[in-house]
Amino acid sequence: SEEAKRRGLETPVMTRVSLPQQKRKERASGKATGGDGDDRETPPKAFLSGGVLGCALRTQYRSHAAISDWASRETYGDALFASPSVAGGLLRDLPGVVSTAATNAPLLLLDTRVASGALLGGCAEVTERELLASLSDYGEGLGSIGSRGGAVAVGGASASFSSLVNEGEAYAVTMHVAGLLCAGVAPAQIAVQSPYAAQVRLMQRRLREAARIGLAPGLELVEVASVDSFQGREAEAVVVSTVRSNDRRAVGFLADARRANVAVTRARRHVAVVGDSRTVGADPFLSRLLAHIRENGACSPADEHKRLHEPLE
Repeated sequence: SEEAKRRGLETPVMTRVSLPQQKRKERASGKATGGDGDDRETPPKAFLSGGVLGCALRTQYRSHAAISDWASRETYGDALFASPSVAGGLLRDLPGVVSTAATNAPLLLLDTRVASGALLGGCAEVTERELLASLSDYGEGLGSIGSRGGAVAVGGASASFSSLVNEGEAYAVTMHVAGLLCAGVAPAQIAVQSPYAAQVRLMQRRLREAARIGLAPGLELVEVASVDSFQGREAEAVVVSTVRSNDRRAVGFLADARRANVAVTRARRHVAVVGDSRTVGADPFLSRLLAHIRENGACSPADEHKRLHEPLE
């Protein structure tokens, strides 16, 4: 129609998809006419795969450019760009949010490994069973562990207690979330994630405890979930506890690039990664993530939460 032509839609989608394939066939058979002599192929905006019509994503409308640029380089061959409508959005730009070092940072590394190389106290990984044995209050409401081990029902789910936890990281997450809430970020705008189910349970408990003593308004309303369960959703601020911290510098399934990509790209304006840079950085993929955060965001010892959340003049 004339309206379609006026809007640049005179070529049907299926024709757009088939033209590059047709040109290749013509060149292979020597039938290409050449036209103006330039037979370079323009990549189609749409493509067929397994009989399904798809479209390659080139512009994302969710995350700050510093967040999406990492995903673009690591996953999309530098072909993904942030829309100008979201590229510069920070937490401080939200209504009622105070400007602090944290709300000004699209990316933040809360490092449990300090400059001297020492690990902050309580920030080594342990199994949930080991934590249960050392902290009497942690086991309340979780049931008891049978003499033969095995799984125990926790909140309707099955917990084997062999999953890993990191008490120091749980504390750092709690303090960072409290700081964001005190700065004016709403509980529903914050998501806390970890790839380890036991760490999710621990952080849920620590946030509830902090809420009971009035550390910050709305702490008990902040969602804490596994990275996998949060896939397909988003939040203004995402706080990720990586958990892994050991002398072997083993990262386990943290090295799963898909899982790391999901965790980081759920955020619109702020991602805080809490972890041991020495252990997490031993994996090449994760090392590049930490380097990207240092270059495009902020880095702080995990115990210096007060400085991060003081209002800026």
